[in-house]
Amino acid sequence: MRDALLLLGMLNAAAAPLTGQTPRSAARAEPIDRRALPPRTSSLQASIGYTHIEFDVNRPLAQAKGGLVPLTVKYNGGDDVASVQVPGSLSYPLGAHSGSFEQTIASADIRAIMKRDEAAILSRCTSTLDYNKVESINTVHDAQLPVTVNRLDGVVVASTTVPYQLGLTCKRVPPLAVAIGYTRIEYSIAQPLANAKGGLVPLTVKFNGTGNVSSVQVPGFLSYPLGAHSGSFEQTLPNADIRAILKRDEAAILSRCTSTLDYNKVDSINTVHDAQLPVTVNGPDGAVLASVTVPYQLGLTCTR
Repeated sequence: MRDALLLLGMLNAAAAPLTGQTPRSAARAEPIDRRALPPRTSSLQASIGYTHIEFDVNRPLAQAKGGLVPLTVKYNGGDDVASVQVPGSLSYPLGAHSGSFEQTIASADIRAIMKRDEAAILSRCTSTLDYNKVESINTVHDAQLPVTVNRLDGVVVASTTVPYQLGLTCKRVPPLAVAIGYTRIEYSIAQPLANAKGGLVPLTVKFNGTGNVSSVQVPGFLSYPLGAHSGSFEQTLPNADIRAILKRDEAAILSRCTSTLDYNKVDSINTVHDAQLPVTVNGPDGAVLASVTVPYQLGLTCTR
């Protein structure tokens, strides 16, 4: 009996709670203060379509042939966006956007976008043409183009840098090209060159430059009016007089005919005279805008 009472006391003591022990309650989730989260960051992606332009090293980049490309903007953020800005402070309106969007501008002008790279493009083309000793060659220009999207007040919302490769056909087109049609004149060594039979030829002027051109001048201060031209043009004068154009060569032509007749002991013979003819195009005030030297071969029937 005594042992049974002792065992019962030990079991009651084990079942009793410990003095000072606090019962454990179920765990509770702590509320999240969302104001403490960092704001969502804006991001911008931009892509510019590939193109190939034809660039004349004697003319501004803006006058290169070709250059319209698609420009796609993809913005991820919560701000209001009104425009996209590319290098050279060139801005394209996007309309009104509030928050994320994607938009493509169909005809962005890569020549304007690359304006700040014009000197590098010119250097690339010039050195490539010179190294290869050609007047036309294909190459590329690599650039890093900063692009931003802006609010209506001009504040930048997001920015990115777009790597871009521009295809180039580099050309060196001379500012002035002149062609004078071939002819043969019948020249008597007993008469002035102006009395030779024949001599009217087409004279074609091709100007590749800027400025106002009104006339073309050939040797002997002989000037032909061209009308009013602003910038590049091509024009043909159908009846330029080669006898007047070659007036300064008259002594050399006489010597050529005389010596050829004498050497062959004949009274009539065919030969040629080779000349270098300086030609200029001039403005209304007479200022020279471009010049070129034209090699020319005149056909001669020399008679005594």
